[in-house]
Amino acid sequence: MKNRMHPRTAVVTAIAALLVLAACTPAKTSDLPEITDARVGQPTGPNAALYLTARGYGKADTLISAATDAAETAEIHQTTSNDDGTMGMQPVGSLELPADGELVLEPGGYHIMLLGADRQDVGAIVKVTLTWSQAGEQTIEAVVVDPSETMGDMDHSHADH
Repeated sequence: MKNRMHPRTAVVTAIAALLVLAACTPAKTSDLPEITDARVGQPTGPNAALYLTARGYGKADTLISAATDAAETAEIHQTTSNDDGTMGMQPVGSLELPADGELVLEPGGYHIMLLGADRQDVGAIVKVTLTWSQAGEQTIEAVVVDPSETMGDMDHSHADH
């Protein structure tokens, strides 16, 4: 008589083996940064600012550009303090996202400047495509918020940007 395994025992053994293998395999991380709190201050002039938080996805990446149909152009900017005490802004080429860290775009710091922005109502959704050096293109949705919700933000209505 051959030593045979009962069919039900074979199935249970196979499932147990698959579960052990699954537990030993590292969880696949996302291929894109996790984006939260994406918001655009309602334009009060020709420009607006996009703020967000990007969380790393296991490898370092670099935000290299942004684009949207809701503005003529989008640029990565940094708020600066001038020698005379006034605030200003200047474009920056890119922003680093640590592998397991955060990149925070917030009023008074880094942001994405939407130049020649379309007039948007509070609550509207603006689609923006972020381009990362490693992850490639990532389209996100940002909600338009009342300008008071971006306190600390500069007046983006001036055209001498």
